[in-house]
Amino acid sequence: MQLYFGPKLYYFFHDGKGTFKYRGPPEFLKFFKTTPVKEVHNVAFGTGVSFFISYTDPNGIGRALFDLDDDYPKLYSWLIKENLAHDYASVSISLGLNGAFFAWSNQGHRWHNIPDGALERYQKFTKPDLFLRCRVKTIDIGYGDTFLGIGVDNVWFWDLKDQYPHFASLGVKENIPNAQWVTLNPFAADQHFAVFADGSVHYSLPPGLAVDVAQLFQQYAARLAQQTQQRPPAGRLQQGSIAAPGGYSNTAFGSGGRPPDTSPPPQFNGPSPMDFFNQYPNNAQSPVGGNSGNNFGVPGPSGGAGGNSPDVNQAMATMQSSMDALNSVANVTGQGMGAVNQLASNGLMVGQLTGQLATAATGCSVM
Repeated sequence: MQLYFGPKLYYFFHDGKGTFKYRGPPEFLKFFKTTPVKEVHNVAFGTGVSFFISYTDPNGIGRALFDLDDDYPKLYSWLIKENLAHDYASVSISLGLNGAFFAWSNQGHRWHNIPDGALERYQKFTKPDLFLRCRVKTIDIGYGDTFLGIGVDNVWFWDLKDQYPHFASLGVKENIPNAQWVTLNPFAADQHFAVFADGSVHYSLPPGLAVDVAQLFQQYAARLAQQTQQRPPAGRLQQGSIAAPGGYSNTAFGSGGRPPDTSPPPQFNGPSPMDFFNQYPNNAQSPVGGNSGNNFGVPGPSGGAGGNSPDVNQAMATMQSSMDALNSVANVTGQGMGAVNQLASNGLMVGQLTGQLATAATGCSVM
């Protein structure tokens, strides 16, 4: 189960079982409406209409599609102009404000304008010391010089700088070793999405995005109800408090946004090609899309709400709809799920989901 944040309520949500929903710039939508895809590996949204997608096509060939040359020229150069043999199915990228990025591939790392603390941790964990050496897998760029990173040997490091109080309230130091997926919104404070090994899903989302996520939860729960094999309910995430604004844990499994892939690299039929394009003008395509099956090339019904209506009554209706949709997940077919949601003072929908839905979801393949 994966969620990638972008600006303007852009996002890509994938439950790991073939159901996904997204909101993005025109060329991002065009890709998913017209391109057959076997598996999506990594998605990143940047400022403006910038984005990156790495995927495997139906023939098993790793590819990447991106629009980065305007806002992230250094990353664009690394991906296309330096004649590096990237395995595009394995490329992992995090984008942030002011041209910031951290990228990883089989050809090494490349970064620009990442927080000083992240660079210090990177240098610490990669210096040639027998006891401290830890190759960094990825660094997830957050909002306001925050970051969350992971090493290939499952060492977490982070600094939230009080920008993500709802995530910090979980007791990051104690609980992050049990995370299977964590992502921070680099374009807005206090927005996160985390999936834990005990079956808990914890989130702090804008109401419009919360509606879309709730719809996917409901679809997943409905499919789960049709399965004959019953899974035992998972326990709730233990609450705690973070001891310091930064830290690390050496017992973790997962990633700061993108957990390390321990599976063998895919065998491709030939060299990994890459599709790319220059920026296209905006068009009238709907900013929301998705599917409800296993074919990435066939879009499903659009839906969701922006949550930014100038009309106060409409905004309140959106918030109530978000709350109702998220809470109703617990009642789908009596799956024994528990949902706790509240509207925070900053207008975000903050909640936690536990039970068979979340337990099944954590069994999904994560990067």
